[in-house]
Amino acid sequence: MTTTNEYKPGRTVYLGDEPYVLVSVLDFEHVHARHPNTGVLRVLKRVDIMFRPPQTPPPQLQHESMFTDAQWAEMQRKRDAVAPILAHPKNTAARHGAIRALSKELNVSHVTIYEWVRNFEEAGMPGLARKVRSDRGSRRIKRQNGERLDASAQAAFDTLLNDLIKTHYTDHPLTSKKTAIARIQAGLKAEGWADAPYQTVWKWLDAARQKEPEAFAAKELGEEAAENRYADKQGTVPVGEHPLDLMDIDHVYLDLELVVGQKRLPVGRVWITLLLDTRTRMVWGFYVSFDPPSVQSLAMCLRHAVLPKEAWLRELGIEGVEWPSWGFFKRIRHDHGREFYSKSFDRFLDKYSIERVPRPPSRPRWGAYIERFAGTLNRELHEVRGTTFHNVATRKAHRPRHEGRRDAVFVIRELEKWLAVLIGQVYHNRPHKGLGMSPLERFRRDVFGEGGQPGMGLPAQIDDPWTFAIDALPTEERGVQDGSVVTLNYLKYHAPWLRDFLGKKEPLAFKVNRHDIRTLYFFHPQWKKYVPLPCKLPDLPPITIWDMNEAKRIARAKFGNDLDQEKVVAGYYLMRSLEEQEYEKSVAARRAGARRDEATRHTEELNNLAPPESGAEQESADSTMLGWLDEGDIEAYAERPMSDRDR
Repeated sequence: MTTTNEYKPGRTVYLGDEPYVLVSVLDFEHVHARHPNTGVLRVLKRVDIMFRPPQTPPPQLQHESMFTDAQWAEMQRKRDAVAPILAHPKNTAARHGAIRALSKELNVSHVTIYEWVRNFEEAGMPGLARKVRSDRGSRRIKRQNGERLDASAQAAFDTLLNDLIKTHYTDHPLTSKKTAIARIQAGLKAEGWADAPYQTVWKWLDAARQKEPEAFAAKELGEEAAENRYADKQGTVPVGEHPLDLMDIDHVYLDLELVVGQKRLPVGRVWITLLLDTRTRMVWGFYVSFDPPSVQSLAMCLRHAVLPKEAWLRELGIEGVEWPSWGFFKRIRHDHGREFYSKSFDRFLDKYSIERVPRPPSRPRWGAYIERFAGTLNRELHEVRGTTFHNVATRKAHRPRHEGRRDAVFVIRELEKWLAVLIGQVYHNRPHKGLGMSPLERFRRDVFGEGGQPGMGLPAQIDDPWTFAIDALPTEERGVQDGSVVTLNYLKYHAPWLRDFLGKKEPLAFKVNRHDIRTLYFFHPQWKKYVPLPCKLPDLPPITIWDMNEAKRIARAKFGNDLDQEKVVAGYYLMRSLEEQEYEKSVAARRAGARRDEATRHTEELNNLAPPESGAEQESADSTMLGWLDEGDIEAYAERPMSDRDR
């Protein structure tokens, strides 16, 4: 977990090599600071100051890949237990009382609870890891022969117990507890476990009901009665109590056709991933892509949201736009898309102590804020050339004045600039009916205070942007093979340090930048930082995961299902040759090329965040190495349809 830097009085900051002590925050862009030696007060720009001396590396912390799933689950339980305690200020009677109460509830020494709280505040989730003991095991239940459980057996028991509770109780809430307990006891005994006490199983069932009260109410009372019982009494969707408290995230298919190249040839519509602060209604970040929603989309959106926007706005050539959104948030609300339930995203949320708030199924009103903004965004796009409108009837009504693909004028980078101006300059400063003021004014009052009440201050700024960006990427688990090699998508990756992990039972967790899979990233447990793992083919041009999927499809058609690295790379070069031939007449070919250009740009942005010693920079090879292909191979595949290539 990377650390954050708070703009609090008394904090030491650096302007170049010179230290200063923060005195106060003047506005979103300036702070007041005093030189500790001369006592001179200066107004410093926020973007110019650093929170550690130049050339000083960020602190080294434990990484989530060092823990097994069972260890991580135990750490989650501890975190949930101490979470209410953290709401009380340190060294207060309220906090001491809460710790004593939790000690009695869990039947754990209060000294242990104090240690959990202290470790979590200092190191986050890794601080809650249990120290490995030689006699570790669970005493909750034993096998029929009296054997105690090790970690793997405990995990197997938990899985069996959850399945039995779901089968005999959760899915049948009208079943009496007495009947459910008898069936669960019989199920445990049939699998070789000792008899579970009646009262113990009773407590397990109560915990299941308390975990999903609305689901039980819906089955016992009906959907409408459950909605009336558990819905918000004010008739509104819950919002954050302050900025960065509760975020909404969603994906939107924009009603706009884009073009590519100097000839402005059409390439189709794009997706946008949005992160919206529910308290202020400010857009905290977004990501535009040709690809459908995925874990990579979440990673890119979160990176844009958490980091300051000044450098990004300068790259777009935008001046005079105030977009003061950065920093970590506490909770994130989302729908039930599968990308939100991936293991890598789940670990990311736990690592940065971000609480997941899933929208209730079949309750569209719980996404009202971000859905309403998405509607506003598409309505603005309906005034732009190239719009497709939102349905067929409207599209027909506006013909021939609007023809969508024929009238399209924006390339994707121009659309990103247009969105930045619309959101940062127009939407954030326009009065919002739900707020009674503009989103930026609501945020300004929350930060600096109003009516004599102090504000929350500037959000804490992330200390190590590159580590955060890599943390957010998708994860792939692989073992190390002979020769210190890791294989992913038939590509082989090698580094001398991999020999230290030969024979390791647990697979290693590698971060994958799907925009360029030539390099994997591994958090080395000894070096306490991410290290790049390059592909063994140094001349391979940049290749995205979508290129790789298409290359594998072509390679299977040519060589059969017995693929290896050489055959897949041959399929990749054949794919590139076909795209060059069909570029003028195929939307799919042009879209693949535009996607590849965007992936290269985003990879460069990621590498620019890397510290100099990370070795993340990798020279790009010549991507036009297609001359070695046989003419017959090209002709054989030139007639294959391209319509499904970007699925």
